[in-house]
Amino acid sequence: MVDEEIAELETRVGERQTELADAMTTREKNVADLNDEDLMDSYLRLFNKREGQAIVKVTNARSCTSCHVQVTPATYALAQSGAAISNCDNCGAILFP
Repeated sequence: MVDEEIAELETRVGERQTELADAMTTREKNVADLNDEDLMDSYLRLFNKREGQAIVKVTNARSCTSCHVQVTPATYALAQSGAAISNCDNCGAILFP
């Protein structure tokens, strides 16, 4: 019984790792499609530095979901508008609404 549960959990972990690898590949492809070398360099630097968390959500309470520090109202407004790339004031992650 325990061996069956362990095998099931290992299978689920393998599936999640595959999903994560696919998502990261898709994310990198989407960023590469922008044809903006500076943005791509910034993204890859953050991705490697932050162990895969280059792009994170900013909550309605203006908190970065990576470092949990509240961003300035101007940074929050920029992230919400999507007019330009907005980075967390504390950890530097790219923010999305």
